[in-house]
Amino acid sequence: AAALVIADFEDSQETDEEVARTLVAGEGSGDLVPCLLIGRRASQPLLALGKEDVEVELGWGRSRASATLDLWLPGDAGFLDSARLLRDLAPAARELGEALFVRAHARVISANPGTARAGLSRHCFRGLPQLCSPSVAINAHEEGL
Repeated sequence: AAALVIADFEDSQETDEEVARTLVAGEGSGDLVPCLLIGRRASQPLLALGKEDVEVELGWGRSRASATLDLWLPGDAGFLDSARLLRDLAPAARELGEALFVRAHARVISANPGTARAGLSRHCFRGLPQLCSPSVAINAHEEGL
């Protein structure tokens, strides 16, 4: 076969849209025959033809490629390097537009109970002791806490 069109089960409760997101796996022989699984309602006109030979033309547009960039940012000591990296990536990100999803990560630690308010406000998100950059521990050590 040049391609195989597979109709969903007659008693299937899935919508045509749900069926369209289903992957069809091969039987493992290594032969690659394009397969298309179509929903119960969408398959009715084809099934109504009975056992007659049917010619179906399938066409695909360009897929919407997208990429996710997981960006692990260093602590406060590497802030300038992180800023430069983001600045250097900006032109490519603008060109890719919605095809690029950037997920920025940062290491977060809890401050020691005796950390001064100034340290919390400088190194912790909104001054919360549970959401601090690693530098809060370094500065607390230097301050003798």
